[in-house]
Amino acid sequence: MKIKYFVLLAICSAFCALGCSCNEKQPNVGNSSSTPPASSEPAGDEEATGKPVLSVNQSAVTFCVGETFTLSAAAENILEPAFSWSVDGDSAADVVSISQTGNTALITALKIGKTKLVASLQYDGHTYFQTVEVTVSEGSDVSLVLSNNIGFDNEGYHVRLSTLSTENGDTNSIVPIVTAYKNNKIVALEDFTWISENTAVVETEGNKFVSVGEGETNIIGSCEIDGQSYTVDVSVEVYRPTIALDEKFVVEVENLSSLEIEASIKGLAKDVLYNGQSVGAFDTQSGVLTLSKEKLPTYASQMGENRSLSIETSLASYVINVDMYTKIIHTKEDFENMATLAKKAVSDAALWDGYFILGSDVVYNGLFRSKIADIDSLWAAVEGSWYNGGLYGFRGVFDGKGHKIEGISIDNGSSMASIFGVLHIDGVIKNISFTKASVAANSSFVCHAGGGTVENIYIQYDSLGKGTQHYEGDGSINTYCGSFFSFKEPTATANVSNCVIDVTNASFNVNAAVKIVGSEYASIKNVFVLGGTETLRKNSNATLAFPSVIEFTEDSNAQNRYKQFDGDFWSKINGVPVSKAIYQEIYDKDVHFTEKLDYLVSGTSYKFAVDNLYTVITSNNANVTVSSGVATVSPTAQNGEQVVITATSIFDPTKTDTFTCSLSAVNRAECVDLTGEAQTAFYDITVDKVYLAELGERIGEEVLYYVNDDYSTATYAEDGAEAKKIIAVTKNKLYQFRCLSVTKVLSEVEDIHYLRRDYTVTSYGNKGCYDGIITGTFVLINDIDCSGLTLKDSGAYWENSRGFGGTLDGRGYTISNLTVSQNGLFGAMAYATVKNVNFVGIKLKGASQGAGVALFANRVFNTVIDNVTMQFAEVVVSDSIYNTSGLMFHDVSYDCTVKNVTIDISQVFGVKYLTECLYDETPPYRSEGKSTYENVTVIVATLADIPAFAYTQAYDTVEYPDGVTIQEMDGNIKE
Repeated sequence: MKIKYFVLLAICSAFCALGCSCNEKQPNVGNSSSTPPASSEPAGDEEATGKPVLSVNQSAVTFCVGETFTLSAAAENILEPAFSWSVDGDSAADVVSISQTGNTALITALKIGKTKLVASLQYDGHTYFQTVEVTVSEGSDVSLVLSNNIGFDNEGYHVRLSTLSTENGDTNSIVPIVTAYKNNKIVALEDFTWISENTAVVETEGNKFVSVGEGETNIIGSCEIDGQSYTVDVSVEVYRPTIALDEKFVVEVENLSSLEIEASIKGLAKDVLYNGQSVGAFDTQSGVLTLSKEKLPTYASQMGENRSLSIETSLASYVINVDMYTKIIHTKEDFENMATLAKKAVSDAALWDGYFILGSDVVYNGLFRSKIADIDSLWAAVEGSWYNGGLYGFRGVFDGKGHKIEGISIDNGSSMASIFGVLHIDGVIKNISFTKASVAANSSFVCHAGGGTVENIYIQYDSLGKGTQHYEGDGSINTYCGSFFSFKEPTATANVSNCVIDVTNASFNVNAAVKIVGSEYASIKNVFVLGGTETLRKNSNATLAFPSVIEFTEDSNAQNRYKQFDGDFWSKINGVPVSKAIYQEIYDKDVHFTEKLDYLVSGTSYKFAVDNLYTVITSNNANVTVSSGVATVSPTAQNGEQVVITATSIFDPTKTDTFTCSLSAVNRAECVDLTGEAQTAFYDITVDKVYLAELGERIGEEVLYYVNDDYSTATYAEDGAEAKKIIAVTKNKLYQFRCLSVTKVLSEVEDIHYLRRDYTVTSYGNKGCYDGIITGTFVLINDIDCSGLTLKDSGAYWENSRGFGGTLDGRGYTISNLTVSQNGLFGAMAYATVKNVNFVGIKLKGASQGAGVALFANRVFNTVIDNVTMQFAEVVVSDSIYNTSGLMFHDVSYDCTVKNVTIDISQVFGVKYLTECLYDETPPYRSEGKSTYENVTVIVATLADIPAFAYTQAYDTVEYPDGVTIQEMDGNIKE
């Protein structure tokens, strides 16, 4: 016969709950839990809070006639509750008798049957109760009770087995313990056997269950007692355990290799899963796991660190910890190839994806061309607001892993550029240091539009805002420049946090609208700028900006914010904001003063120059206080006092440098005012140096240093701004004068090359074609003899935003004996000015037919030539209409102004055409009506040697325009 499960549970629970001896006669008891069952209900307001919670020691009792059992009731939230025990009014009252003592009731079985007992409680005007089901049997049934980790519930006996035994507690076998009870006494079992209904899942070995394979089955146990058969069922579930392997692998999708698993893998290999998808196969004999590139993910959201890859076998699921990346970057070529891989990751041409990390430091040292999410591709793909990071751009992850990239330069001609272009709102760029970085005007460094997250970025700039400037149709300059989100308004989710931008040693193009961090519309949190000019720092959009590292370390607000930075990426020793990638090289750097003074002058300030930015400078003299590297000398300092100045590394106090100087007591009231002088001094922002020019003779003694008119350390006007009053400090006197800031002072032959310094850049497949325009102010402070210097071909230029776009002011000085070959001094000019300069003894040499020879340039747009003298000593050209000499040559001059100019070709012969080669196409390629000439004199040997002014594409000549006069050497004027 088959035993009912509730009877078995009753017997098992009674012995466990009461702790009775197996030989004692006891009732069969159901549900030994003391937790109130679901049937416990208060009368009246049963959902009210603060009411009693009732419980009984047993919710069901099964026992035999003549047996007794004690029930007890309890209540939470009430002191000294008083229960009343009774038979439920709808139940048989004669099945049991009740004898109550306090809150307990001794019940005695009187006859076979069922009844329900009630424990009730009166509280706060309500009745609360708990019930107990009671069954009285005649005591003749046999009960089989299973134990030893065999579970039991309303469905019956059950057990879970693993296909393998593991250290995590999984077991693949179990031996049930069977106890038989008759009339509540243990009886001997006869020939107990177990039979599995599915031996492919579980086999039985005597009394032992042993797992075979994953699945479910029933096992039936049977025995005979007193000649009668009894059975019991056990439901068995066999599962494959999950086993975590100690091994960890890095998977690079673009450079897959087999993974060799050293751990013991049991069972027949079924599949390899990643994110629930099949991605490869496993060979159990060799232990080699092979992944399929086509099945692996391409989206960053499905990749990253500490992901799970599982080997599925018939016996277990073996989980391996993997870091899954699209590409691990080790070289410059890897970095450039990132854009191609990111574009391949998705089918949508407006999106880029993938997970990229740096595997080592990268020395780049070059112009970055391979753009991710470049504007040209986006524009073609979306035909609209390409800078919308909610829809377009790089949505992957780039994690520098604390490494650095050295020497990236961003400059993409007239198109805006950056490394990651438009950053999608899901894009992440983090944990990377860029050193010796450079970004041109009209570009941004990391990303230039969109949204997304940028964090833990350190950028040490060498150059900001130089290079390309794109000229709009109205003549305005597009000068967006910065590090993050510098173009348009970024998506609202754009976030830049925990970054440091170091521009301490960077050179600037003051004409560029440099926003070091980026747009003010982005969320900027804990982003610091170190160095730069006061104006640049003010417009940087940073959280905080400081003139130097020292000011940063002395600022408590900055230090508190710096504590929030990621310690895994940033080195926080002594509160200096540097990444760990460059910390060691800074730590190891020695300390040297780059300039050591012999004197400091009373009442003035002087900023010391040290080749190590991470130093503290101190003085041993009370009259000289030093703060943030600036020494302030007391006005009462005595003449001849000695001062020892010491620079000490912030990181390593053993690294120091010192020098000793004397104090000079100069009377500030006797400052010599030279501001009324016609001459002006110049501050060269390129080399950070003051050139006194003609004022040097007026001062007449060595200048120790320069200060402002308040005697603090000198700060200079921006390039092209009005000259600023500066004081030269000497040992004996002070001299006030006006100082004009310029991009470059030209004083020697080598400086001529500076005007052409970027013309070696190759792009568009044309050797020598320059991708940008040189801007700024350039002045001569003396004559320059260029004998022996021949300027090679400066390249062909086919756009109106190439070549020279600054101002060259000769200040009346002369450049002599210069030899120029094809395309002239500048190659091309756009929005440029050349004024107040004399060119004497110029030689033009164009040896081949078609070679364009001119002093200044090939194409010239919107340029002014004013107060310039050109005297030519030699012109070598082939016999071709394409060969000529003069101001401009060969292609187009458009919207230019030429005035107060003398062109002396009296010493040369063979000049057929004086200036530009004109095309008969629509404007702007026809220029005679656009350029203007005023007070231009052309000096020839005789009136018979007058060259044509220019020619058209049809080779017909162009008459001299108004404002141009022909004059013979002896002074005769051509009518």
